[in-house]
Amino acid sequence: MYTTAIANDLVIKDPTVGLIINKREKNERKALSEEEVEKISEFCKISDCGPFIMTLLYTGLRRGEIAALVWDDIDFENKVIHVDKAIIFKNNRPIISLPKTKTSIREIPILDTLCDVLETYQKEYIQKYGADIQGKPVFVNASGNPHTESSINKFWKRFLREYNEYYDTDAKFGMHQFRHTFCTMLYNADVDIKTTQAVLGHSDVSITLSVYTHLADKQKKRSIDKLNAYIKKEN
Repeated sequence: MYTTAIANDLVIKDPTVGLIINKREKNERKALSEEEVEKISEFCKISDCGPFIMTLLYTGLRRGEIAALVWDDIDFENKVIHVDKAIIFKNNRPIISLPKTKTSIREIPILDTLCDVLETYQKEYIQKYGADIQGKPVFVNASGNPHTESSINKFWKRFLREYNEYYDTDAKFGMHQFRHTFCTMLYNADVDIKTTQAVLGHSDVSITLSVYTHLADKQKKRSIDKLNAYIKKEN
């Protein structure tokens, strides 16, 4: 563009020559702290946002996967959630599609803490919308319909606002941050890499391995810091 302008004597030189653009460092996906997880879990006990938030936190589901859940997908008897579809949003409308990858089709164990929440939520759901819940979305918008992109974003903003008001804080959580947190929980519980890959639906084990390696490095640094502190105290 500036070459043509120079040729037509519109400008003297190209102002972009020699311009250095600083690349933004990629934000590290930071897991929630144990204290934050505990506070969120406590808040969920008194909030109608609770079932959605707890499911997100203790399954590692992606946004499109949790939005696509129907009651048939939740097997309380065997304590698993069947993930075989996802929702993509086009012009705000929810459209059912296949999951992100083949490995995204999976079973996720329902932890005891989450099972209690979902069983209670199902009873409340039946009281509100009727006993015929087969094929019905687990999580719905204010009108009782499947979430649109705007309604799920509005829901998330409401959760953050109410959470911050409850604790008088200014926390900023992202949905994918909850997925990373669940991965961290699996690591801290000594769940092996292949199992974690299967539960989270990672397409390649290298994705899981990179997270585990990063967490191992952080744990190693904490251990060294503790050792240094112990030695200083002894001396």
